[in-house]
Amino acid sequence: MRQAILDAVLSHSLALMKNKFGNFLMQRCFEYGTRMQTSAMAATMRGNVLSLALDPFGCHVAQKALDNVDEDVKASIVSEMLVRRIPETIIHRFASHVWQRIFEIRWTGAAGAPAVMNYVQNALQGAWHQVAVEENGSLVVQNIFENCSEPEKRPVLREVLDHAPMIARGEFGNWVIQHILEHGAPPDRRRIIQIILDDLPKIATDQYSSKVVEKALKTATRNEVQEIADKLCRTESPSVSSYLNSPTSSELDASASTVGNYYNSGMSGLMMDHPGIATSGPLAYHSDPVAAAAICLPAILALVADQYGNYVVQHLFHVAPSEQRDRVASHIRPYLPALRASKYGQKVAQIVERMSRPGGRSGAHSGGGCGGASGAGGAPGGGGAHHYHQHHHTANNGNPAAVAAAAAAAAAALQHPQQHQLNALFHANVIASYSAGPWGRW
Repeated sequence: MRQAILDAVLSHSLALMKNKFGNFLMQRCFEYGTRMQTSAMAATMRGNVLSLALDPFGCHVAQKALDNVDEDVKASIVSEMLVRRIPETIIHRFASHVWQRIFEIRWTGAAGAPAVMNYVQNALQGAWHQVAVEENGSLVVQNIFENCSEPEKRPVLREVLDHAPMIARGEFGNWVIQHILEHGAPPDRRRIIQIILDDLPKIATDQYSSKVVEKALKTATRNEVQEIADKLCRTESPSVSSYLNSPTSSELDASASTVGNYYNSGMSGLMMDHPGIATSGPLAYHSDPVAAAAICLPAILALVADQYGNYVVQHLFHVAPSEQRDRVASHIRPYLPALRASKYGQKVAQIVERMSRPGGRSGAHSGGGCGGASGAGGAPGGGGAHHYHQHHHTANNGNPAAVAAAAAAAAAALQHPQQHQLNALFHANVIASYSAGPWGRW
């Protein structure tokens, strides 16, 4: 009976393979047929493998055939995929699945594996970064990383790493970079970590590359987590160095807007909560986010108040050792009043507040604002942030005169070179923040 069914199927096999329902019958025939029967069915595919791979139903039959026929028959099927249209088929919605099955084949015959990757590499050399950002191509690239030998996949890896920043920002490409972080060789992982460190605020505030940073934190060594935390706790915002060296604010990079928008949201929140804070002059809400970004803030604040970056900071608090969590919290704590007014910043603010409660992990006061980790660095031309914590405790708690004096000092500094302007603006911002409300709120 089985032979009679197979004989009837063979005369219509190609049509059945591309049929919405018939393809299931053909898949079962490949699964349960004898070697002779499966070879006979595969013979009907000869010359039509490419059209089957591009078909929404035929692609399933092609994959099932590769699973169940002898190696010599597999080789003939694969050879048709290698003849032409590799750049098109490898990112095709249906054919890409056939390619993945090809890469998964474990060749054991005396003839050895066909030179599949040689053909594919010749066709796609210089275009792997484009394949990696495609919806289906990203899956193929990850499959190559998992199933091909080191010499076969190294050219692909090299090109992906060379274009990692661009790929990481892709909706589908970010999964390729995450795959390297999770499964890649230590040198490849390290290169991704370094790419992240080189442009951390920008990468961590992108919708897709922020997921790469989260994966990096999840897979990072203790030292790598510390490197990321150190980068975020640096003493200048991501746009300050650009500001200091630029004749006009238009030359600031795109991250300036991120920091500036944070500053605006924070200051507007502070002004609502504390009417005594100046609404004009250097402490005013800046309509231009680039101008606001000129104020020297810890780089981590660009993430804390960002739609995507705040998740990176939350993840950092989850994976970092306690001493690093405390250090990061110490850079955020002085800005809690502003962060409470931020739609996204309030999530991190809640974490920091929980750490500060009795029985929680409380970060040291030093290191806030633009001071370094020890609180001794300070903004260019000024003292460390620790000084302003002490100043708050001793003189400025709720003192409107101190706020006015700080604002006046900042206004006077507008006549100085840009570097001193940044320094004075930052000092005024910190003092005003500290003076605006009781320490107990923090």
